[in-house]
Amino acid sequence: MANELPPVAKNIVGYAEHVSGTLALVATFCTATVLGRALGQDPIEVLKFKVPLSYIAAVIGVCTVAHAFWGFFILKGLVNFQKHLQSEETKVTSAKSDSPVSTQMLFDEIRTNKKVFLRGLMPRNPRRRISDR
Repeated sequence: MANELPPVAKNIVGYAEHVSGTLALVATFCTATVLGRALGQDPIEVLKFKVPLSYIAAVIGVCTVAHAFWGFFILKGLVNFQKHLQSEETKVTSAKSDSPVSTQMLFDEIRTNKKVFLRGLMPRNPRRRISDR
């Protein structure tokens, strides 16, 4: 139980899964668009939706807004997670019976996710791991 992520961290993982789903949807539409143009099909059918090729830019725009929307919630969740970590540090007694949840645990939970755009996620700065801060 000591190594379990708190609810605020689980929310961040959920938001990251939504971002991955949005990116997968855009990738599907882009692939279908390229194939549709190459094969001369208009409209294309993706996930049982028929979309005229002239609307693809709008679909990608809507998905970009969704990506930004979930990104906002990830950032907000990270701020709340940081506050949670700071409050946990003040609660830790001299006995230290429970190990505090770290940002590295959160990152590991996200990068070991089964979603295609999260699996194997690498830190932006590979020279410094999150736990080295």
